[in-house]
Amino acid sequence: VDECVVTAAQCTSCENNLCSNNGQDCSDPNTLVSSFSDWTCTCRAPATGQAITAVAVCEINECTYTCATCHGTAGNCQGQLCGDNNVAYDSLMDWFCQCPPPSTATALMQPADCRINECIQACPTCNGNVCEDAGQT
Repeated sequence: VDECVVTAAQCTSCENNLCSNNGQDCSDPNTLVSSFSDWTCTCRAPATGQAITAVAVCEINECTYTCATCHGTAGNCQGQLCGDNNVAYDSLMDWFCQCPPPSTATALMQPADCRINECIQACPTCNGNVCEDAGQT
């Protein structure tokens, strides 16, 4: 019995459009007559998430979805770290780009300005504070 297609009159523990009514896909991995309560709701792309015998919690990581498609167009992180602190399905347009160390700059939905002041910033490529070490400014 495919629990995703039978009606409530035939099976009260079946899916009964619960997935599709929530914009998700239903699948029943085992359609044997003896197999019940194994149907799953799966979120539709670009969202991810799955639940057995329940509506799934859908998430969208904009760095793996939106940023993957926006490189070179809308958001290109240009080799910077892409972050998405809230992957909830209804939390979009909140991804950010972050500069690699030693810079700590971030920018919302665009590349960050990763400039550093080598005179005051300690970093492996800055060669220390050469001017100050020589008594200069």
